[in-house]
Formats: sequence, C-alpha cells, structure tokens
Amino acid sequence: MENGKQCKFSCIRPAVNQQQQQQQKQQQQQQQQQQQQQQQQQQQQQQQQQQQQQQQQQQQQQQQQQQQQQQQQQQQQ
Repeated sequence: MENGKQCKFSCIRPAVNQQQQQQQKQQQQQQQQQQQQQQQQQQQQQQQQQQQQQQQQQQQQQQQQQQQQQQQQQQQQ
C-alpha cells in the first residue's frame, strides 16, 4: 500500500510542475503583448501632437492675412 501511494505522488508531482511552468510562460507572453500595445499608443499620441502643431501654424497664417487687409482699408480711407 505504501509503495502504491508513493508512486501516485511521484506521478502527480511532475505533472503539476509542468502545468505551473506553462502558466508562467503564458503570463510572460501576455506581458510582452501589453508592452507592444503601449508602444503603439505612444506612437499614436505623437502623431496627434504633430497634427495639432500644423493646425496652429495655419491659424497664424490666417491672422497675418487679416492684418494685411486691415492695413489696406486704412489706406483707402
């Protein structure tokens, strides 16, 4: 009976160890995927900032045009 119990324990233990190792590997893979997603988000944010800067430049150009028009009107008066 004792020998039988020992065999069962020795058979069960390696299987449990293998499952734990597989779970750890899966968790590591998930962490890597999350890091990649974060990098993609950062890139998107940078692109948005560049677009905003371009819009600001366009607004400045429009203001300059308005100032020129005002000067012309004053000369006509």
